[in-house]
Amino acid sequence: MVICKKCNCETENEIICDVCKVFVSREASTKASNEESIQVLDYFNKNYVERIKKKEDELENYSHRIRHHSVTYPKHSFMRFYWPAFILMFVLFFVLLTLLIAVDVNSILSFLAFPITLIGWAFIAKRRMENANARIFEVEDNERKEQKKLRQKSDEVMEDLRKIRSNMQHINDFLPERAINTKAMRYMLSQLKADPTSTFEDVLNSYLFISK
Repeated sequence: MVICKKCNCETENEIICDVCKVFVSREASTKASNEESIQVLDYFNKNYVERIKKKEDELENYSHRIRHHSVTYPKHSFMRFYWPAFILMFVLFFVLLTLLIAVDVNSILSFLAFPITLIGWAFIAKRRMENANARIFEVEDNERKEQKKLRQKSDEVMEDLRKIRSNMQHINDFLPERAINTKAMRYMLSQLKADPTSTFEDVLNSYLFISK
């Protein structure tokens, strides 16, 4: 019986822990056969490396979506709704003025119609601006709510990632940090399967050499 350095459980297998399925120690990894090396690396790749890669991809996706929902939309100005009527009133005023001069009519009400209309349209334009901006504020509020949901999901993924990595502390005893990635796993597993006489130490040293 030996004690696994990763889970601290007793195991009958002196090479691979019966509980956590990885090498019980650095010394055990040096004694592993080809079959045992494939077993451990395959398990480690599926339960750690691939899961980490998936979580990192999820985080990147959430980060992109959070940035996408961070848009602040430009608001409508008062003049956007006011200037068309303002120009139209000027045109109508000069047309009316021309007609009044032509027929020699002097009507104060005709002249007052112009400023009264402009003032009235100012209230209409203000209301239209407020309604248009209210729709923008509603969209922005929905964007903020969506952004909050995405941040919460991103935090959950980060917590999952932290837990996975915390369970890998013992792994660094027999597998260096730069060998814990998808590329390294694929290389070492392919080498082990291609050469039945190779061991974990052989393929690890080979990968560390070519990845300098």
